[in-house]
Amino acid sequence: MMHTRRHAGFTLLEVLIVVLIVGIASALVIPESIKAVNGSRLRSSLEQMISLNRFARSKALLETSPMAVLYHGDIHQVQLLQLPPRQALSPGLEGLTPPPRFGEAWDPEDSSAEELKELRAFQLPDGISIHEVKGAQREDQTWFILYTAGGMTDPHTVEVHDQDGRSTFLSVEGLTGEVRIYE
Repeated sequence: MMHTRRHAGFTLLEVLIVVLIVGIASALVIPESIKAVNGSRLRSSLEQMISLNRFARSKALLETSPMAVLYHGDIHQVQLLQLPPRQALSPGLEGLTPPPRFGEAWDPEDSSAEELKELRAFQLPDGISIHEVKGAQREDQTWFILYTAGGMTDPHTVEVHDQDGRSTFLSVEGLTGEVRIYE
């Protein structure tokens, strides 16, 4: 009596069909996953900017000291500086003058001016960039917003781009500090 042996396993056709199904599923899922990751990077960056602006306003009010938020478009960084009471500019922005509504004149020759103090800074993730800050003073690719010792600032809007070219806007109301995000 002859026994036929049966081998356990898959045929080549079965393996190819499974590979094809996995490939099609991956082609559909991976681009959506990448978009979700990019969207979370953008949201995270905007949340950090909101937090930094709110902190700048609170700190200016509590310490009755002017603050400056700097948006560095060239190095993709946002920075918060505490300014000495009469200081209105930060290093690298000496050629600009503060907006007239801030009132007090600042004398750059005043040797009694205290040094600037960096309170916070963060780097934007890869693929996220600051395109423009409307309502801000600018030198090269650095925009700066001043918060007075009373917590007020000029209204401004930050335009942020992601690597897919989508623009999102963060708008700060100058008197109340209210922040809105819109696309």
